[in-house]
Amino acid sequence: MIELIAYHVETRPGAEIGFRGFNDNILLSLPLPPGKYVVHARAGIGNLDGDEQQMSFSIKVRGTLQYVDRIDARLILGSHPMWFALQGVVELPEGDTLDLTAGSYDAWAAVPRLLAFNVEDIVPPF
Repeated sequence: MIELIAYHVETRPGAEIGFRGFNDNILLSLPLPPGKYVVHARAGIGNLDGDEQQMSFSIKVRGTLQYVDRIDARLILGSHPMWFALQGVVELPEGDTLDLTAGSYDAWAAVPRLLAFNVEDIVPPF
C-alpha cells in the first residue's frame, strides 16, 4: 500500500495577489514528482473594475497545458471576494508542475491554496 503524501502551497494568511488580463495568470505553482494525484484548490476572487467582469479560475498541468479543473464565472461588483473551489484527479507519469491560474480584466485573489494528494490508483483509470 502506498503512503499518502500531501503536497501543499499557499500564500500567507491575508495575502492578496493582483492580476490583469483575461489570460491565465499564475497565482501559485506546485512541482510534483511522478505519480497519481487528487487535487484541490481554492481562492477568493475579487473584482477591481467598475463593471461586472468575466473571470476564469483553473488548475493546469504546466507541461501539457491540460486543465485538471476550470471555472468560468462572472465577478460581481464590490470589495468582497467571491470564493471558488476546484478539484480533480491527474496522472503525471514523468512528474510536472501544477499551476493555479486566474484571469479577469482587473481583479485580485485572496489567500489562494493548492493541494495535491499522492494516491495509489485512480478508479476508473485514465
